[in-house]
Amino acid sequence: MKLFKASTFIFFLCINFSFGQNVLISSIDNSVPKVNDQKLMDMLVSATEYHGITPIELRIILSEGESEKIRGIENRYVTIADLNLQAFDLLSGEHLGSKDIRLTGTGNSESASCRELIKSIRRKKQKLTTWMTGMDQGAIDCNQLRQKAESLLRTNDFEGAFILANNQNCQEGAFELKEKIILAYQGQTCDNALQKAEALVAIKNYEKAVYHILRIDPDSNCGEKVNALIDQIGDNYQADTDQAYDFYLKYLANEENTRKERAMLFEIILLNKLLDE
Repeated sequence: MKLFKASTFIFFLCINFSFGQNVLISSIDNSVPKVNDQKLMDMLVSATEYHGITPIELRIILSEGESEKIRGIENRYVTIADLNLQAFDLLSGEHLGSKDIRLTGTGNSESASCRELIKSIRRKKQKLTTWMTGMDQGAIDCNQLRQKAESLLRTNDFEGAFILANNQNCQEGAFELKEKIILAYQGQTCDNALQKAEALVAIKNYEKAVYHILRIDPDSNCGEKVNALIDQIGDNYQADTDQAYDFYLKYLANEENTRKERAMLFEIILLNKLLDE
């Protein structure tokens, strides 16, 4: 059994971030060998819209179904899997509902059929959106939300804490809470992110280096070396195709950034994406 914690979720750089601000995918239990957890995560994010008030935690199970090889002039592979989504209220822990979806993919290899299987989630977008929207309870206790965010922060669940702090219905004190979350997160991760970025730039793997750079707050102690790394990357990585990196560069270039720009940077650092307003 492979468990995928949302803290590793990233490479959400140039896809449609319609998932909204109130959803945390806390785990993926994937028993299909050639299905990549990250690609499954990315597709779920891009294929689902949720703009409700209730913060939702999703736990994902992907179970292997029957697969077969169809022989002919060109061999074809068919992969079948069952996707189960369990939804919980991130605040109360209450189980809100579950959804089962049969997925099928075909291709000229087993790996190709698994890629097509993941892509087939797009066709379920309307059903997923309707299902999640129906779980929104339409109200939230902001004091309870802040207490829960603080509790998650104490257990180093930075993503869960941030998603709660980012709830658009509870904005009083939200910026300060997010600043606190980012500070704690940087204290545990920025040195490691910097070392990985430096090593990747040295071997000219710029795409992966940018991934780690985006996890570093330019205003932190680790941020002092970010400009040198970005200078080394230069035009070797096309920022105009990467909305998060493009914003990051603009943030660095500004001598004074607004609170809104700072908040957007938080989203890139912790979630590695720009969330829809």
